[in-house]
Amino acid sequence: MYLNEDHIRAALYESLGLTSEDNLINENNEFNTDSVDCHNGGEDTHMDGQAEETSIYSGELEEVYSDEQILADPMRGKFFKSAESVFYFYKRHAKMRGFCVLKRTLSYSYALFIYDKSRKLTNQKHTKRIGCEARVNAVRKRDGSWMVIKVCRDHIHQLDSSLSRHMDGHRSISKSVKRILEANDRASLRPCKSVRLLEVQSGGPKNMGCTLKDCRNYIEQQRGLQMLGGDANALCQFFSDM
Repeated sequence: MYLNEDHIRAALYESLGLTSEDNLINENNEFNTDSVDCHNGGEDTHMDGQAEETSIYSGELEEVYSDEQILADPMRGKFFKSAESVFYFYKRHAKMRGFCVLKRTLSYSYALFIYDKSRKLTNQKHTKRIGCEARVNAVRKRDGSWMVIKVCRDHIHQLDSSLSRHMDGHRSISKSVKRILEANDRASLRPCKSVRLLEVQSGGPKNMGCTLKDCRNYIEQQRGLQMLGGDANALCQFFSDM
């Protein structure tokens, strides 16, 4: 049976309890990634062609940097409100350049954030390790702020920013996307069609924040949980009828 977009949208809004005035994406045409992460924490989606300004402090606007400043401005000597702000800034920089970062050391007064391929190759099975020394060191000052004391931006290989959306550290599925996937699955809409609708609403695959495989895995996970729940109910019913 063929379902046009109006019927799908009506069924989706009815399943989610929304009205026609509600929007499934935020005002900036981006999906909210405020909650669930797939791999290495949520990440704000970057819109091409816009000088999107981003605060390095979560929920505050004390320091605002544009995408150009995050990409080009060196971090050494900068002050941040917290270690998480340092990591957030460095992670945005990494996404724009085409690599991922990890929290290697995080204590009360010291933080070290490294490239996810920085560790030395000790076993041929670990093909991801290449020994790249890109990293950021920060220390906590007496007033509670964090200062970046060392930055290594040199990479021993080529970077491609177009591949960032496929990297583990920059992929996440938000609550709104999860609700849509679950509603579409209950409406018997195939995962590829469901993801295609999300791509159209978000302005393209690069603004999704996750991949088709991530969405398929989530749908399969939810189906498995539903089956487990059904099996448990059937088992309880079986013993109650004995």
